[in-house]
Parts: sequence; structure tokens; C-alpha cells
Amino acid sequence: MIHLHLVVCALTLVRVFANDFHQQVDFFNGFEGVKRRLDTYTAKQFAQDAVLEDDDEKQWIVQKLDNFDSSNNKTWRQRFAERNQFYKDNNLAFLMIDGQARMSEGWFQHSFMSQLAEKYNAYMFIIEHRFYGASQPIDNISVDSLKYLSSDQALADYAHFIQEMNKKHKFRKAKWIVFGGFYAGSLATWMRYKYPDLVYAAVASSAPLQAQVNFPEYFNTVSHSLGKISSPKCSEAIRNANREISENIHDPEKRKTYRNLFDICKPLENNEKDISIFFATLANTVSGVVTFYRPEAKTHGVSANAVGLCRIMTDESIESPVERYAKWKKEIFGDYCLNANYSALVNALNTTKYSFCPYRQYLYQTCNEFGWYQTSSKKNDIFGNKLPISYFTDFCKDVFNAKFDASTIDEATTATNKKYKGYSIPVSRVLFVHGSLDPWNPLGIKKKPPKGSFAIFIKGTSHCADMFVDNGKDLPQIKKAKDKISRIVKRWVNGRKEFLSEKESVFYY
Repeated sequence: MIHLHLVVCALTLVRVFANDFHQQVDFFNGFEGVKRRLDTYTAKQFAQDAVLEDDDEKQWIVQKLDNFDSSNNKTWRQRFAERNQFYKDNNLAFLMIDGQARMSEGWFQHSFMSQLAEKYNAYMFIIEHRFYGASQPIDNISVDSLKYLSSDQALADYAHFIQEMNKKHKFRKAKWIVFGGFYAGSLATWMRYKYPDLVYAAVASSAPLQAQVNFPEYFNTVSHSLGKISSPKCSEAIRNANREISENIHDPEKRKTYRNLFDICKPLENNEKDISIFFATLANTVSGVVTFYRPEAKTHGVSANAVGLCRIMTDESIESPVERYAKWKKEIFGDYCLNANYSALVNALNTTKYSFCPYRQYLYQTCNEFGWYQTSSKKNDIFGNKLPISYFTDFCKDVFNAKFDASTIDEATTATNKKYKGYSIPVSRVLFVHGSLDPWNPLGIKKKPPKGSFAIFIKGTSHCADMFVDNGKDLPQIKKAKDKISRIVKRWVNGRKEFLSEKESVFYY
């Protein structure tokens, strides 16, 4: 079923926040583009497929509000879905963890996991993350309620779910393989690490495993990837545009010029936070076309594709890099202005009500566990020096409360790495998959995976490129990577504990 909530979300934010708010908040959400791609696959099949319309196959399981407090007896209902059309009583189960978004049943039709399930006769499950979609442990998302939103609470939910499904379906010595992309890929890895008695193996796509407050590598990779997709001239033109704007943004006359060029909704004040929002919106929009770049898609002529971006940024018939940048912005935003208003963004995220857009929840997790703030703080950075780490730590404090200051966030990420071991996680039977163009890959395992685990690195691909069904357009290197994934999963299914014929643990395609 097409995710109408994403469409409504975008339209609502367009009306309320001049269409750019969803771009700004996507700055915190690396998986939203994956969901949109999955929705596109599902939408194409919607006319002929009965794809879980309404509650056909959606089910609910009772979970504890606090999995670690025996004195707290409060419970809630978590949503999941299941399909058994490929299952042949072999006690094999595949679980797709849906991360920081509403559960998508499209994984049953249009994912590589579903192809593997058909090949190896697995029972398929999808589960929604607490505090996302319809899985709402508490009826509000106040700071006090969000204390129950954490990765370890989510992992405990999944552990209980697996135990209950083993009972329900009478699985005998069940073999569960868990799948996930981006944050859900992290969760899949951590499930295997924390609950090895329940989870036999995991496939983690584009999974960030290292909690890190300051994450400048994200934009560094964006710059590098644009050079690979097009040419170094593209990223250099963007860098020159941002450098020039950064140097002149405090001049009143220049701000007027930039307001007209970039169609900023209201006069841009000489306010560092509003200026940061301006840079963040543009940086995030550029990063989005890199993060979800699909070289196999026939969209190279459009501006929303990285090649289309670089076509404009290297067009020497347009006099200056700033003018090229503004032209590209106008092609992306159309008639909608750019709302560079920090207070409006903070106020929008201060709501305690659930909405179609779960950005408050995901922001809370970054403030409380992961960091992952995509900074640009040096003059020669591709997006200039107006996105320092203080912008993000202040944002946490302003949206939630003073408790979330820089030192608290730093302590939180340290605690996360202590809990899950970051890059050094000692976990076997996990397959880590990354694309060379993905700005998130610096936080994942690409080399020297832990003993008994494997890593696949796919050249010329970006975020979660391995997760989707082959529609006949897969690049050769994706086909090879999927073949390797399938072979490793086959060994897991057959119960081989050691990969005696696999002398390598890292594979490059």
C-alpha cells in the first residue's frame, strides 16, 4: 500500500512552513528516502495487488512500556505484519525491522528480503518501532513520554516478539534472520549481539554503528560522491557558492540579494540560527540527491538527481556558482519560498502530539543516544562554516529542554558506544552492506568485520541500494553483491557454522 501519510505529511508541511520544513527535518532522517522508494514500488503494483489495505494482515502484540522495570506493569500494543506464502514448515523466519517511520508492508513484495524468503521458504514478518507509526506506547510525545523511546527498549520489544511468534507458530528451534536498513540495520546488528539465543543472523544495510556527536564525514562524503558521480568541478562549484555566501551573509545588502536569488520567504535577519537554517536547508537538499542517488534510474536530466544538480552547477553559461546554486534551488523548490526561520522550526517540533511526520521522535533519539550531526564548520567545507556542532546541540536544548546540552549529548553517545561497542562490536553472523557513495558509510563497518561476520562494499551505489527487489535495472555490481548476500544467507539457512570456503570476509563489487 502506498504510504499516503508521507504524501500528506509533505503537503501539510508545505502549507504550514512554506514547503521547505520537510527538507530541513529530513536533515535528521537518513531512511526517509528509502521509504519513498519502497512506496514507489508498492504504488506501481497497487492496482493489481491486494497490498495489505487497511488491516488485512496487520496485527498487534502486547508489549511492556518499560522492559527493564519489573514494577512497571503498563502495556501497549505494537503493530506488526506477517506472511507465510513461501513457508514450508522449516522453522526459518525473516524479520524486517522498520526503523524511524511508519511500518511499510511493501517489504513483503518489493524487497530483496522477500526474494530471499521465496528462495529459502522463510516465514516473513515486519515490525514497527515503538513511538513510530501506529505503535504508540503513550498517547503523547512529551519529553517525559519519550524517555521510553530508546534502542534498547526497542530491542527488548523485538526479543519478546520473537518469543511470542515462536509460540504462536510452533516454531521448533527457530532460525531467525533479521534485516534492516540505516538505523534499522543498526538494530538488526544489535539484536544479534544482545539476543544471540533468539537471532541466528542479521543483514544490516547502510547501518551506522558508531555513535558520534560531530559527524563532518557526512558532508565530506557528499563532496567526494558528487566528484565521482559527475566531476570534481561540481562539488567545487557548490563549495565556492557556499564560501561566497558565508563570507557575505552578514552584509545587509548582500542578504537582500540572496533573499531575491534564493526566494527566501521573509527578510533574512543577521541571526546565526536563521542563517544556519538557510545553509542547512540547501545542504540537506543537495545531500538528499546524493544519499538516494540511483544510477540505474533514467532521471539524469532532472534537477532532483545528482547528475542534474551537477549539470547546473558546472554550467559556465551561468556566470557565478552562487547564481547556479540559486537556479538549482528554484528548480527543486518550484514556486515555494525557502523559510529560513529557526524559531518556526523549533516551534513546529515542540508539539507533544503524534503526527504523520515522526521527526520529533527521531531527533530525540539523536539527542539522547546517537548524535550523528552533520556539521559543516570550516571555511573550505563544501557547505561553508555555518553549521557548527553548537547549532545542533542548541537545537536539542531548544526543542526539548535544557537537560539536552552539549555535555549531556556527548555522555549519551559515549554510553551508546559502551553498550553496543561501536565499530568494535564482537558479533558473528552479521552481514554489513554499504555503498561507496553513501554519506552514512563512514559510521559503518566496511573493513575488518568482527570474526564470523562479513562486509560488502558496493562501488558506485548509495544508501540501502541492496534492499530492493531486482526490477531488471540493477547495476552489475548490485547483482553481484546480491548474489553474495544470497550465498551467505544460504549457508546460514543450511546451518553451516563456519565459512570454510570463504577465505575473505570483505567483498568489493
